[in-house]
Amino acid sequence: MENQEIENQEKKQEKKIGFFEMLKQSFNPKAYKEVMKKCSFGKIFKYFILFLFLVSLFTTIKYFSLFFELRGEIINWARTDFADFIEENIPDSLKIENGEVLCSEEEPFTRSFEFEEENGDKRKFYFIVDTTGEIEELKEKEGILIVKNKIMVRSEETPGRFTEEDFDISEIEYLEIKKGNTGKGEFLVLLTENENILITQEKIERWSRNLILISAPFILIFGFIFLIIGKLFYALFFSLFSLILNAVLKTKLKYKKLFAVGILALVPITLIRIIIDLFTPGIGLLWVVYLVFLTFAIMNYKENYKEVEKEDPKIS
Repeated sequence: MENQEIENQEKKQEKKIGFFEMLKQSFNPKAYKEVMKKCSFGKIFKYFILFLFLVSLFTTIKYFSLFFELRGEIINWARTDFADFIEENIPDSLKIENGEVLCSEEEPFTRSFEFEEENGDKRKFYFIVDTTGEIEELKEKEGILIVKNKIMVRSEETPGRFTEEDFDISEIEYLEIKKGNTGKGEFLVLLTENENILITQEKIERWSRNLILISAPFILIFGFIFLIIGKLFYALFFSLFSLILNAVLKTKLKYKKLFAVGILALVPITLIRIIIDLFTPGIGLLWVVYLVFLTFAIMNYKENYKEVEKEDPKIS
């Protein structure tokens, strides 16, 4: 009796497989049948969700590093060039009072900014204030036009195709933006009926840091949710291929087992994608590798079908 209990405990130990062991075995399609002998579908799925959470965590850290790098560039630019930019391109005072715009500069007040896209094309962005009625629309220009009682924003989505959005300001009682006192470290002053907000270097640094920290949990949660949805859709879509291969090879595997194979095959593909994106973003042929994993895994069932069905009570 005691020997029987020891034997049963040994068998239970043999059938246990941990999370990291599953990750390791997922790179070997011939090992999938062994994984599914030792793990139920629910356990494989739980491990897969945990794996996706770790991927989301890694992605969040990656975005964090990019955001902080961008923040550093913005802060350095604000420290060296922001004051000159405001002096050259912002009116001394731009006010909205009782729904109408008032500008301290001679109108039309026009500024243009040229920037270069990744493909080398150059684009111009315009900032125009005109309450005189001389300029009423941006026409083919891309930018912001502020007229007497509204703000128009026009952007080019694709070459030659523009979208325009108007913002009614008639209900704004009082809002003023004016240049700050650079001698006191002020860039801009934002005045409302009840509050004065000073924009300074110190505040830009604090606000940008807090914004990144506040956004972290949202990036992680939503990234995790979208990753789960995307990967499960991927597995469901390619399960059609698994069904066809299952029929051609006559392995007689049920859909639940085929779906488990598809989930296991997603682990190495996802890890490979992460590694590739670190060095060479934009490669989109990993679905071919995924099909190879599925094919070898299902073919391995064909080779051992009778033995596997007998010894595989977990996923049927």
